[in-house]
Amino acid sequence: MGFELFDYQKTYINGSANALFSEAGTGKSYMSLGRFLKSDATKLLIIGLAGKVGEWEEDILYLEEHMGSDKITVNVIVTGKQIGRAHV
Repeated sequence: MGFELFDYQKTYINGSANALFSEAGTGKSYMSLGRFLKSDATKLLIIGLAGKVGEWEEDILYLEEHMGSDKITVNVIVTGKQIGRAHV
């Protein structure tokens, strides 16, 4: 997987907004993860479809490799119950 961020994605990653509300297909995964990896934050809440967990894990691995970070631990919670925990 390889990609180049669009200008609006770079603006969000380097900006100061605390929430991200974007349309489907605009790269919210990369923007959120990129912003998190550049920050001093220790937690990131991702609310999404259970079927997308695998895609998030792939995105996390890719961005960690290219941004030089390994600070993300994934907790998967579905319907209020923790069903898995993995460091990726």
